Parts: sequence; C-alpha cells; structure tokens
Amino acid sequence: MPLTALLRCSDLDLTREYYRDTLGFEVTETAEGTIGVRLQDCHLVFTTQDL
Repeated sequence: MPLTALLRCSDLDLTREYYRDTLGFEVTETAEGTIGVRLQDCHLVFTTQDL
C-alpha cells in the first residue's frame, strides 16, 4: 500500500538535488514552496512552510 509523508525542510533546492542526484528519486514541483519526490511506491512531499 503506497504511503505519502509530508516533511518540512529548510532548503528546497538542496533537498531536490539530494533526492534526485544522490538517491535517484523523480522530483516534481507540486506547489509554491513544495516539491514531491517519488521512487517506486515511496512518495514524499517536502515543504518550506510551517504547517
């Protein structure tokens, strides 16, 4: 069963580069201040917003 986690980060550019270039995730821009990363059934959403 797929699960999505919402995580806060302080730098979207560094997070994007790390998950894409180092870990091999597919990265998508999902909203302003938010990115989604996916690798097989693992999906994470990162935001800089204080939710």
